[in-house]
Amino acid sequence: MLQHYAGSGQLIAEKFSTELTAKVREAFLSGLCPIAGVSTVLERLQIPSCVASSSDFDRVSFSLSLTGLAPHFDSRLYTSQMVQLGKPAPDLFLYAAAAMQADPRRTLVIEDSVSGVKAGKAAGMTVWGFVGGSHYHSRDGRALLYDAGADRVFERMADFWPNESEKV
Repeated sequence: MLQHYAGSGQLIAEKFSTELTAKVREAFLSGLCPIAGVSTVLERLQIPSCVASSSDFDRVSFSLSLTGLAPHFDSRLYTSQMVQLGKPAPDLFLYAAAAMQADPRRTLVIEDSVSGVKAGKAAGMTVWGFVGGSHYHSRDGRALLYDAGADRVFERMADFWPNESEKV
């Protein structure tokens, strides 16, 4: 956000970042909860997993802690602060794959954003779009993520395995 405003020549108050961070934390404390079924998916995964997020490290750590999901990822948390270019560039996903010693061509990305889908595809990964978040309640997320290149799109974590006999 700061880069956007700086690039457009607009000035923002010095305390903007601090105030925004405080407001986001306050909102998360009062209302952030995990997506229904995500814990079950993570418990059933038979392969290593990680988080590769455009948010900053502190915000992602805080979110995972609040939702009780942090133990599923341990230290496998990668953010755009760790790479030169964020999503939609492939840098973050390639960085995470390298850190996890994973072949990008055999890596599955679950993404809920157009820029994330584009980043995963640019990294040569299989990308499944997830449209179960609140930011898709008033728009056609399915079309947006398919148009961005998603290989599959699903709405509920209960639908993670298209065929119950499949395991990832």
